[in-house]
Amino acid sequence: MLEGNHFVVKKAESTASCETVVGVNSGDTCISIAKASQLTIDFFISINPNVNCKALFVGQWVCAAGSPN
Repeated sequence: MLEGNHFVVKKAESTASCETVVGVNSGDTCISIAKASQLTIDFFISINPNVNCKALFVGQWVCAAGSPN
């Protein structure tokens, strides 16, 4: 979108819905949480669109069951 002489970029909002959350523990990875939740890593990522798997931290809440849209 163009406003005056500036471009405005709007970030798409996530439409994922979460039914169950879990807290990240020491040593957890996205893969280990996905496996423990019986999810594929692709599905886990789709229901956690704002989670950076390279920067998980203890106490962070992630979705363990839900719908990507």
